[in-house]
Amino acid sequence: MSQIDFQQKYPQIWKRFSPAETLIRYIWYAGIVFIAVWSVSNLDIPWFYFLDAHVQAADLFTRMIPPYWPFFYEIIPPLIETLHIATLGTVFTIFLAFPVAILAARNTTFNKTTWFFGRFI
Repeated sequence: MSQIDFQQKYPQIWKRFSPAETLIRYIWYAGIVFIAVWSVSNLDIPWFYFLDAHVQAADLFTRMIPPYWPFFYEIIPPLIETLHIATLGTVFTIFLAFPVAILAARNTTFNKTTWFFGRFI
């Protein structure tokens, strides 16, 4: 098949977006970048703090190693209490979510009012 036959058979080249859509997309991208830069510039972050951040991180890691093991035994009771709180919260959420799931399901709801109430919750 020659080039002329190919162009006669396939006269157009498919493009996903028209030039106008591409222009609109790039305008949106530029607007998002502008808003992000403007937002960060209004945060008043003292950027010079980031100049020695690697030094501060290295200092933190050198103080963490080797760990101070006697302090480890003081942390265990609050850690267990935190796990208990998380477990109780999960169990409470399961008992709270199960009736709501039953109300929100169409095949287990009595009428549209209770179904809407379950979906609303």
